[in-house]
Amino acid sequence: MLKGIALKGLLLAGAGFVATPSVAAVVNDGDKPAASGQLDEIVVTARRTQENLQTTPVAVTALSGLMIDKLNIQDVSAVPQFTPNLSISQQPAAITAASVYIRGIGNASPSAVSEQGVGIYLDGVYIARSAGAIFDLVDLERIEVLRGPQGTLFGRNSVGGAIQLVSKKPSSEMGLEAKGGYARFGDWFARARVDTGYLGGLPIKAALSYQHRQRDGFFDNTLAPSSKDPGALNSDAVTVAVQGDFGKLTVNYMFDYNQREGTPSFFQVVAATDDVRNYFG
Repeated sequence: MLKGIALKGLLLAGAGFVATPSVAAVVNDGDKPAASGQLDEIVVTARRTQENLQTTPVAVTALSGLMIDKLNIQDVSAVPQFTPNLSISQQPAAITAASVYIRGIGNASPSAVSEQGVGIYLDGVYIARSAGAIFDLVDLERIEVLRGPQGTLFGRNSVGGAIQLVSKKPSSEMGLEAKGGYARFGDWFARARVDTGYLGGLPIKAALSYQHRQRDGFFDNTLAPSSKDPGALNSDAVTVAVQGDFGKLTVNYMFDYNQREGTPSFFQVVAATDDVRNYFG
């Protein structure tokens, strides 16, 4: 059985606003519907400035929080199902390690000293290694995938592209949201989010989210319980978001914790070219 734990924290402050790379939003002229045959204007800041997506010389795919919720995307490995030219696969040796490729450029090495060809960023925090790159997506506002080299804007070694995950900010009003689901192989999840609204008249608001996922193995190992069968998963994730609005100053703090336990699926190489056999042999 393998265990993976991810722990991250981030504090952002800016004068008047908090700038996040690759922000995507749909802007309509008032509330009027788009004319027949015309597309709504989509504004992105993939190059650290607001631009119309149709005129931006960067290949960007954006998924909104509403789409993420409807498609029931629960971890990073599900994003390629809705994004062209992107591949994220779980490595067979670990339940939190990923092989990420964009347009065939990436890195499958699990080594702790190996830089990844595609950068993954959670609220601006760089996930620098493949180990820990698969984690639960509890409360996302949007996902942006930038294809092509991003060294200038996202740091070195993002030669294949970048995946930007942006969490939801706390709501100004108090609220409670819950969701759950069940599928075959004993696969089920439950998620809850609590927004405090502004606390005691202060310009500070917070949100707390928790998600539990559990799944039996994909086939039965008679020598082990269902929770230890190949493909089994038991995951708990917690996120905390705090935002302070102090006039021209906005401060955001994001905290993310994810613990995953489970058993990777069995794998076996059944065919390989001469070059592959020579390299690994």
